[in-house]
Amino acid sequence: VPDAASAASDILGVRVDRLSRRDALARASAFLDDSRCRHVVTANALLLLDAERNPELKRACADADLVVADSVGLVWAARAHRQSAVVRYPGIDFARDLCSAAARAGKSVFLLGAREGVAAAAAEFLQRSVPGLKLAGKHDGFFDENEESVAREIAASGASVVLVALGMPKQELWIYRWKNRLPGGVAVGVGGSFDVWAGRVPRAPRWMQTSGLEWLFRAAWEPSRWGRIARLPGFVWKVLRAPR
Repeated sequence: VPDAASAASDILGVRVDRLSRRDALARASAFLDDSRCRHVVTANALLLLDAERNPELKRACADADLVVADSVGLVWAARAHRQSAVVRYPGIDFARDLCSAAARAGKSVFLLGAREGVAAAAAEFLQRSVPGLKLAGKHDGFFDENEESVAREIAASGASVVLVALGMPKQELWIYRWKNRLPGGVAVGVGGSFDVWAGRVPRAPRWMQTSGLEWLFRAAWEPSRWGRIARLPGFVWKVLRAPR
């Protein structure tokens, strides 16, 4: 597995690992047997904009054990700076692939986040679609983020994979603050993946996924996303102005 420092791009001050999907999954899978919790960030353009103005979030990204490019915007940004190619690995695909790796290794998964009932429905989908997957537990996203009780519950479950669906950047900050209390393995923020797995929100057609337009499909289904999407031109401007 390649060393993070030798295979990474710097995009607006955030390290994004330059790995194929296969190598990114191999690195994350190797974390499953770790004695401490490893943080994987699935980054997009909006997260990088948030990190610019939130020092704690920037530290969380810098301290992460793996940062994969969730969006086509990061692929474009690396190209714009004539850096080696960054491979897009959507968080929803990465998380499901990680669950498959966990199932093969006999490890269990904990689902944290989303509205009441959504995590349970998402867990049912994963158990149907990933043969042999063990569910360590689930908890909705309605809890006091400053309380230790949820981290204790996850630690007691013995999960090797913790999928956190609290939305960006809340999920990255929660993992960063509590990872020392979580069980050994991997914790990763998965955004709206639970809603898709639970059947509450459809996934974009395959052609939109491969064209990097999945964000547009999600925005059409969830108009509340448009406020954040309106910030994307600012990302383009910052990338073009950044030193090369």
